[in-house]
Parts: sequence; C-alpha cells; structure tokens
Amino acid sequence: KPHKHWSGAFQYDITASSVRTPEGNPVRNWLKKADLWGNAAKDKYIPDWLMQDASHKTTRALLAGLWETDGSVDLGKVKRLSYSTTSYFLGQQILYLLARIGIFAYLDDGYKSNKATTPCYKITINAGEDIKRFQSHIVLCGKKGKKLESITPSLRGSYFTNKLGRATTESIFEVVRENYTTSRIRVQKHGERRLTIVSLNKIF
Repeated sequence: KPHKHWSGAFQYDITASSVRTPEGNPVRNWLKKADLWGNAAKDKYIPDWLMQDASHKTTRALLAGLWETDGSVDLGKVKRLSYSTTSYFLGQQILYLLARIGIFAYLDDGYKSNKATTPCYKITINAGEDIKRFQSHIVLCGKKGKKLESITPSLRGSYFTNKLGRATTESIFEVVRENYTTSRIRVQKHGERRLTIVSLNKIF
C-alpha cells in the first residue's frame, strides 16, 4: 500500500504476515533468502552479496534510499549531511559505500541518552567538496531533495576531514611504535583520540 511520507517521498508498505499460500508470504521469503530479515535495529547490516556485487548505479540508489529514511540535510549555520543509526557496523558499511563514489564522511563514537538502551551513531558529511559530490551522484526527492539542491557548498576545509578515526589512529600508532624509535619521530594524537592528516604526513 503506497502512501506519501512526511518528507515528500512515497512509502510502500508490504505485509510480512502470513498469507494463505503453501509457501508462506513471498515477500518475507525473499527477505530471508536475501539475508535481510529478522535483525533488530542495532544489528542491521547490508548483506555481503550487495556490498560485494553492487554496481556504481546500485550503490548510489542504495545510499539515496538510506538517506531518504534515516538521513538528514541540515541547512543551519554549518551546512551538513548526516545519517543516524544504532548499528555501528552498518555505519562503517555506509562509510565504505560513500568512499566508493569519492565521498569522505566521519562516523562518531556514538551517543547514548539516559533513556536509550543502545548508543546512536552519526555519519557526518560537511566538507564542501564532499557535499558537492553527494549532490552530483545521489538524488533525493521531496523536502530533503529540495534542501540538498539549495546548498551551495563551501570550498573551505572541514574539521572532520582532517582527522582519522580513533581505531585507525590507534592502529597507526601501533605500527609506529613497532617500527620507529621515539627519538626518530614525534607525533601527537588530536585530543589523545584521533590523528590529524597533517601529522600523518609527517610520519610517512
């Protein structure tokens, strides 16, 4: 049953309950076969077959669909695109898909409110060149689409794109500790958590 979502997109509801056929509900059967059925929000992920075999066109369509549901387009003082999820693994997969089309984003360490049972992670895109590339490759409809079209990306550098993730930083420092003496090289982690790309260039 199609109906118009508040964002302006059309949402299609397909029943997943039992139907009177010997094989059961065909939609549910397909979702199970495609490894898309039965995961709680915090356990959601994109199946391997899609991550490995998706074409460039399919990747763009998938990212558009994800942004239509749990993504946002912020037109505040700092223009940014973001996507929220309680599945950290899904967040990492989305970072990879964005990178496949040349868009670099930032995944935070998660936020858990007093009432929440699991943390919520946010992917952020706010570098002007990455927003521009998003506009070129990913088509959003409805209100989000109009917001996206209205952004004139700034060419100024982004705070986030100058810093690597915490896990990546720790891995790099482990390599440095194993292969370099402290007297030969000195680097600093930003806030003891993330390494700046400028510092990384000094290492290698």
